[in-house]
Amino acid sequence: SQRLKLLGKTEFQQLNLGINSTLATTLLPQIFPKFHHQYPGVLLNVVEDHNSELRRQLLSGQFDVQIGFGQVDQSHLQDASLVNAAVSLVIPKRLITPEKQALLTPLPTTNIGPLLDHLPIFQGIANSGFQAAIDEYLLNQHISTDPVLSNMLMPTGIALIKVGAGAMIMPNFLIDQFLSDQQTKQSLFFQPIQKETLSYPVKIYW
Repeated sequence: SQRLKLLGKTEFQQLNLGINSTLATTLLPQIFPKFHHQYPGVLLNVVEDHNSELRRQLLSGQFDVQIGFGQVDQSHLQDASLVNAAVSLVIPKRLITPEKQALLTPLPTTNIGPLLDHLPIFQGIANSGFQAAIDEYLLNQHISTDPVLSNMLMPTGIALIKVGAGAMIMPNFLIDQFLSDQQTKQSLFFQPIQKETLSYPVKIYW
């Protein structure tokens, strides 16, 4: 708010925003119309990259604010929470045995280990906050995985899930946006994970 008040007094009005592509496709359609209505004279300059690079650029002053996955160590930055999204394990039906199908539950679970056993899984970008949170969750639950692709961007993972190539843990807001049409839903299983165990916190940093 303070930055925008200052912009109102300058001739060139621009706010530089760093955001990763996963969040940009979901959050910007929700927040940009309100932002533009409130600040019609401000150009929102968007920089898309992965979270660790965005954080580096924010700390070096290359842009004003960043929206990204919440992390614990945020020295030199202020932050505010935007949303704490639930996550689920998404599994193509063609990859799951009847025995594993019997383990699925509509209720959020703490342990997806039996489902992941010998299941081809996609991993996100190694140095991203969300993949680090997934790795910590799997370690704490003593779950070993069988990754077949790593350093995946979410949109790529979603495209591969749609063709039944593997499973992936992802935020529910991406499931709602990209995997909710009837034909796609019929080809997939969704196992919710308890929020207290694993979630996708989204914050704004400045």
